[in-house]
Amino acid sequence: MNLNELSRVTNRPVEELKDILYDEFSIIVLSADMPLQQDVITKIIARFKPDVKLKPDAENKKHFCQPDEEFADMLDVSWTYTKKLLQYCVDNKYLIFIDTCSLLTQPAFFQFYECLKTYANVLYVPYVVTEELKRILFDHRRDEGLQKRAEKALQFICKEEENGEIIFIGNEHDKRNNEHGQKVIHADRVIIEKLNYYRNNARSCLFITQDHDVTADVLKLNEWRSLESNALILVKKIGKWGILEDNADDTINPTLPID
Repeated sequence: MNLNELSRVTNRPVEELKDILYDEFSIIVLSADMPLQQDVITKIIARFKPDVKLKPDAENKKHFCQPDEEFADMLDVSWTYTKKLLQYCVDNKYLIFIDTCSLLTQPAFFQFYECLKTYANVLYVPYVVTEELKRILFDHRRDEGLQKRAEKALQFICKEEENGEIIFIGNEHDKRNNEHGQKVIHADRVIIEKLNYYRNNARSCLFITQDHDVTADVLKLNEWRSLESNALILVKKIGKWGILEDNADDTINPTLPID
């Protein structure tokens, strides 16, 4: 169960639950679509909805890992579009970038990546994303489950980079000054800069992120009237089972010929 699902079950706002997760369980949630630990879910539901009883853990795990018949039909449609989108991006030489939060959406990220590789395309990972993963990994205040996902993601992308399947973009110069003049990681800002750079150079991009606010900011780059470019920036998030989908109803992607 992820944070969005927990919010619906408990009828509590996502932001309130984020505060509880941080204050009481030392869990920092980067994306509301990331799965939470079962014991944490049980404790929070017991507090706000004591009348709601979850199934035993094994059954509950099955419930959230296996699609029911209705969802399976929807999943088929979503996978069809995901494959069409990836094929379109490959045919039109799109650069495909990914954000930290999407790498941490496991196992959905690995399911998406397996699909991506059938199209023989490379995945671009900004240098600042690798630095964010390291920061999570070595910050002992972080939730152990989050640290394990960060370690797994970092090991995976480094191995794929050695194999030439993933390309790291950027270097130490991508760090930005904070209000104290110190060089720190501002991944969102740097990623937006890079996407805009490639669009200015007539390269279309597909950016994958779970972050709603970043999605909205990136898509606005397509509306800049001061630039004359036919290049587009598309933004999708990784959903269940690795499918690509819009982040929210208020984040509208450019219309493509395959839509």
